[in-house]
Amino acid sequence: MNILIVPLIGIVGLAIWGLSKVAKVGNNIVTEIKAKIFSVNFSSIRIDVDVKVKNPSNSRATVKHPFVKISFKDKVIGSSEVIDKTYNIEPLSQFNLLTTQIPVQLFSLGPLAAELVKKAQDKKYPITLQITIQTSAVVLGANIPYTDTQDITI
Repeated sequence: MNILIVPLIGIVGLAIWGLSKVAKVGNNIVTEIKAKIFSVNFSSIRIDVDVKVKNPSNSRATVKHPFVKISFKDKVIGSSEVIDKTYNIEPLSQFNLLTTQIPVQLFSLGPLAAELVKKAQDKKYPITLQITIQTSAVVLGANIPYTDTQDITI
């Protein structure tokens, strides 16, 4: 019976070490979001969103392509497409995703549309949007969800 205890202790220790690395990398993922108005027409506003994903940990991370959601005054006004792609981010490095253009259909906004168009056309009225990034980091086979919401003024 003592012969089984040593390998069991080793396996438990390895599992605890692995889980601590997973938690550390998942908690250290950082996103930086930038947005700007790309175009305005009679039916929609197109917003460019740039996402930078940073891995400040000492472990390699694999990150799923982020899903981007844009809100204005607590109402979701647009979102990106869901893309099934993963990116490897080396330790202590970052990855810039390609710019995502998100269309905002004005007809679906009701009374918010007029305010949004006015602010989009006149630069002296800033627009504050809430941009939410949802993704997951895959570390040592574990899938760790990650969500970040930032207020962006454009």
